[in-house]
Formats: sequence, structure tokens, C-alpha cells
Amino acid sequence: MEKLIKCPLCGYERLVVIINGKPRYTLCNSCAHKRPLASPEERFWKHVEKTNTCWIWTAAKDKISNYGKFALTSTNIIYAHSYSYKLAYGEYDHNLYVCHKCDNPPCVNPDHLFLGTQHDNMIDALNKGKIDRHGDLAGRRTLSEIDAIDIKKRYNKGCGETIDNIFNDYKNRVSRFTIYSICSNITWKYIDIDKLNNACAIEIVK
Repeated sequence: MEKLIKCPLCGYERLVVIINGKPRYTLCNSCAHKRPLASPEERFWKHVEKTNTCWIWTAAKDKISNYGKFALTSTNIIYAHSYSYKLAYGEYDHNLYVCHKCDNPPCVNPDHLFLGTQHDNMIDALNKGKIDRHGDLAGRRTLSEIDAIDIKKRYNKGCGETIDNIFNDYKNRVSRFTIYSICSNITWKYIDIDKLNNACAIEIVK
């Protein structure tokens, strides 16, 4: 069904498809193209549900971490809570991480956010029980002791491969945080790389 509808801006009349008693479009093509696009900030707040405590991100979320994801542009996808922090407090050192005081990854309430290093973020997650002592998401252990030994040997206390290079081989199984925590000896602490290297050296001598 079609009906003659006037554009509310210029008054131009044209036939518009009616769906469930409402016109499919209200603006004519000319006025629709002139209408300014919504700013990133306007688009952002449309996907936030505010409560008395947390402000919940209602759009796309990361499948592993459950952090909100926001398309700043068509090619720049960022974490929603990081963008909220920037809106509230301005630009920050992007070598730091935006962490949650609350234990709620989809929360974008700037009062619940703080800046920390990757090490701070891992310790915070460990203390809150979000990851276990092996660096995996609680209840979802994915790496074996052999994997942890391989990672520590390859990193070799910063003298071997980079964390990013090692992560590329494990990215389908764990997050970069998990690799970082193993290399930094935050998790899998009982695996001593020096003892492993000494044991290998003794074995070679024999």
C-alpha cells in the first residue's frame, strides 16, 4: 500500500510505502541526504542503559571478555568502556588500560573505570577471580602445563620472542592477557624458566 506523504522539512509530496499503518520514510530523498549524520557520541549513548549503579552497554560485545564493542568508524572498532572513559576524562595514555572497579565487563559508567598498566589489569582480574592462577578465564582453562612451559621458554624473560609473536600461535585459544600473564610470571608461577634451562643444559652435558 502506498500513500501521498509530505516531507516535514520541504513540503514535497511523494508516494511512500505504508507499513503497519506508518510511512516507511518521512523525509524526501533530497532532505534525507542533507540531514547531518549523528556524531559518534550520539550513537554511543543510544546503546547505553543506565541503572543506579552500572551503565550497561546493550550493543555488540566481545565473545570472550564480554566487553562492549563500539564502531567509532567503519574500520575502527574499540571497547565501549574505553570510549566512555575518554568522553568523561579526555584523552589518556593508550599504553595504559581502562579497567573496571566493578566486576561487570559491559559497564561503561566512568565512575566505575580507572587507568592501569597491563600488569595492574591482570592482578585485578586475578584478585576478582575472573581468571584462575593459570591465567585462564575462571572455569575455562585452555592451556596445559606443556603450553605454559613452551610460552615461558620462548619468551625467556624478555630475551627471546615477543609476547605478540607468541600470542599469534595461541590467539585462537586464549587472549593476549593470558600470554602476558604467563610471560610476566603472574600465573603459572611454579614453572621456573631458569631451572628448566639448567635442566636442559645438564641433559645436554650428559
